[in-house]
Amino acid sequence: MIDRSGRAVVLGFFVGLVAVTGLLGAILGYAVPARTGLEETTLFSRSFPITPFSFALYGAVSVGAGLGVALVVVAVAARFDERA
Repeated sequence: MIDRSGRAVVLGFFVGLVAVTGLLGAILGYAVPARTGLEETTLFSRSFPITPFSFALYGAVSVGAGLGVALVVVAVAARFDERA
């Protein structure tokens, strides 16, 4: 049986979730223009084209940043927990 540490499992879930988010973003980037006819969207007063790449990048970066911040907070909190 393979012995996996908790950090390796958490890192695997993190990478998997970011990859799935990127894939779903790419699917949305293809489907949204095909179904609605929209070609551009605006984020923080900046317009960018709706493409599979742009939606995949946005999804992966936003989920990766959010989960990354949460993981860092948990890691820092675990250092100060005497029972961890």
